Amino acid sequence: MNAQKEIQGEKTVRAVVIGIPQSGKQAVFDNLIRFGEEEDRESQAGKARMQAACRFQGRDIRLLNLPDSFSLSGRFRNGQSVRDTLLNEKPDAALCVAGGDQMKQGLYLAVQAAELGVPVLMVLHRRDRDSRVRVDAERLHWRMGHLVIQDDKGGPEQAETLFSLLCRTADHGGVHERVIDYGADIEPMIQSLEAMIQQSVPRYRGPARWLALKMLENEQDVRKDLERDPAMAPVLEKADEFRRDWNGLKDLSLAVAERRQSQALKLWEDTVEPDRTEEGQKGNSRKKSGSAVLWLFVVLAVLVFLIHQIWGAVGYRSFFDALIPFLRG
Repeated sequence: MNAQKEIQGEKTVRAVVIGIPQSGKQAVFDNLIRFGEEEDRESQAGKARMQAACRFQGRDIRLLNLPDSFSLSGRFRNGQSVRDTLLNEKPDAALCVAGGDQMKQGLYLAVQAAELGVPVLMVLHRRDRDSRVRVDAERLHWRMGHLVIQDDKGGPEQAETLFSLLCRTADHGGVHERVIDYGADIEPMIQSLEAMIQQSVPRYRGPARWLALKMLENEQDVRKDLERDPAMAPVLEKADEFRRDWNGLKDLSLAVAERRQSQALKLWEDTVEPDRTEEGQKGNSRKKSGSAVLWLFVVLAVLVFLIHQIWGAVGYRSFFDALIPFLRG
């Protein structure tokens, strides 16, 4: 009863669905609206952006399915579109979908969403063709947020679990202040810029820590927007000074991006491991057998080619010209 009261809030839950290509994002979205109490689905701006209205235990839920994207960088059109939606519409939660073999890339995308100040709910979409993985849900929750595992077929029970955790994440899923620790050499720069941004109160939308990171990464679209605000001039100058004085082996913008990737990889290593159950081992063995057949075919093709070249060097035009007299004799 208490859990049901917790779900039945007055606030409408506004959630976005994000994920990398081929992650199963569309299947998760379709499963939610299929088993929602009410369905109102419409397409916006083509097939890349779809919106649906659902109800779950008396709670209104608005879902927005965003384009596939590997990252939230402004250097790529899809990434910038997803990032701008998170900044402008400020959703209550983000469903970050990752396929069974794509948990690593999915966690990297989830980390970037969390740095934008959006509570994240991870969805592991398992398909029959994926090799099985096991996730330490408690450890992942401690670092990122809740985790839901959905099979390819979906179903009402999985939709109910996802709706329930989505409401809980939207109401109580506060974002950790520091999802990624960028190290003792970069963190002081971030904190210095963050303090200056908070004093300046920029007109540009976005968390102060995220803006500080974008300045150190020298992301041009964010920088151009900040340059329109005279109050941000000292902050931009300080960021330029940090990049000039940086004495690392690589450019500071590259170093910041690499630290984020490496810590997202560490998060994956700490929470994800291969499934050692019998079902998971069967899936892995099928995948390995398919790879073995492919490699055998490649080796045989290379051997035939080498024999063909050797007979040509001996004097025959080809291996087959040498084989025909042998068969006749």
